[in-house]
Amino acid sequence: MREKNKKLFSQIDKYERQGLTSGEEALLFTELVTSGMVWCLKGARGHYAVRAMELIAQGVIEEPMGLKVLGNHDYRAMQDVDVSGD
Repeated sequence: MREKNKKLFSQIDKYERQGLTSGEEALLFTELVTSGMVWCLKGARGHYAVRAMELIAQGVIEEPMGLKVLGNHDYRAMQDVDVSGD
């Protein structure tokens, strides 16, 4: 577990320094979204949840089934959703 966290934080640091390829970024955000950590992080390059939402919308990473089925208020609040019924 310790080694996995070390690698993850190394990737986050690299992302902050704009040093990841698009493939590495997708893998990082897949891990962050899957673990739920992405909804708690903020960083020098902006809010991680916003970037995760962009990658999900672009189809680069997948929305976790738990978010689809159960919903996640932090996650859903990031979307512009018209609830007026018009």
